[in-house]
Amino acid sequence: MSLLIAEDITVRDGATSLLSPISLHLDPGEPLVILGETGSGKSLLAQALMGTLPEGLEARAVSPSATVS
Repeated sequence: MSLLIAEDITVRDGATSLLSPISLHLDPGEPLVILGETGSGKSLLAQALMGTLPEGLEARAVSPSATVS
C-alpha cells in the first residue's frame, strides 16, 4: 500500500503554470529526496502535496485520470 500517490500534478496561478506536471509514488519506509536548483519549485511541490499553497495558487491534475491520495 502506497503512503502517497500523486499523478500528473501541476501548480497554477490562474492560467500560468508554475510547476511542470509531476508524478510520484511513495511507499512506507521509502525515502524521498527532492533536489533542484534555486527557484525550481521544490517548496511549491511540497506545499501542493500538503495542501498549504499560498492564497491564489492551486494544484491541479493535468489529466482526467490524475489523482492525489
